[in-house]
Amino acid sequence: MTDKNTASDNVENEVNDLLQKKDFGSELRKAREKSGMSISDVADSLLISVDIIKAIENSQAEALPPLTFTQGYIRSYARMLNVSADEIISDYAQVAPDSKQSLTPNSVLPVQKSSNDALMKIISFSFVICGLIVLVFWLSKADFNNIDTNIKDSLPVFNSPEKDVEQEQIIDINLKEDQVSEVIEVPDENVEAGEVSKEVAVETSVIQEQVDSESLAVDIQKEQSQSEQHTITESITDELVLSALGESWCEIEDSTGKRMFYQLLNRGQEIRLSGVAPFTVFLGNAPKVRVEINNKIVDFESLINKTSNIASIEISKNAAVISLSNR
Repeated sequence: MTDKNTASDNVENEVNDLLQKKDFGSELRKAREKSGMSISDVADSLLISVDIIKAIENSQAEALPPLTFTQGYIRSYARMLNVSADEIISDYAQVAPDSKQSLTPNSVLPVQKSSNDALMKIISFSFVICGLIVLVFWLSKADFNNIDTNIKDSLPVFNSPEKDVEQEQIIDINLKEDQVSEVIEVPDENVEAGEVSKEVAVETSVIQEQVDSESLAVDIQKEQSQSEQHTITESITDELVLSALGESWCEIEDSTGKRMFYQLLNRGQEIRLSGVAPFTVFLGNAPKVRVEINNKIVDFESLINKTSNIASIEISKNAAVISLSNR
């Protein structure tokens, strides 16, 4: 009978220990009630939704945002009430839905092989053979350096299509200039000298005008090409502006995969980022962040998770926005 009572007491103690571990928010609730603050007062002060405050005080780990965000909320709540947050966060981490995944060690260290192992001997021998092959190849290549240089010098140079067009135009202009010289050098013997000189002067003037006009056209085409390239370069970059009305964790990437911002955005802070749209944006306290792209306000209020105040969105260059939460 005594053994049964002892076993029952042990089971009851274990259950009580588990209940105490799960109850990580009661200390915060008692401190809030003692200070005379309501849940709404705390939510307005910390810029956190009322539902999250209730879930923390009632130790409802499954109703809270991911582990990293909830730890930050608990620390801010404890700091406001002058309560130590370390033990509360430790108790929460034991029951958080994603704590096992984040705390489970995963060793990826390979099993070390002995130098006497047969596989290691084969690998070492292979490395030696490869080294000898590379050495022989390098020595044989060194003997033909001069021949290779001569071959490269004899190869024709290929220009880009734009350079080929310009070269053809220059050649055409040169040909017309040659025509001018031919007209001057070969007069008709049956025509008098005065008439010959008049005809030569007229033809020379006409051809010279054509040469000048075509040279001007080539210059204009070059300027237009440079202007178009400059315009294309300028149009690549898009500007994203974030203004914080309250603290919010932000993660931002552009379409090239470049991580542009990955930290806490403080209250009253404004950041300007330049990149290639569309932008992938994650906001921890989304209702307190104002977003603009290329001087256009981004309306994403309908895509905010009302329970956790989190938004995961994609913003195009014309301020169109889609949710990434269901992808």
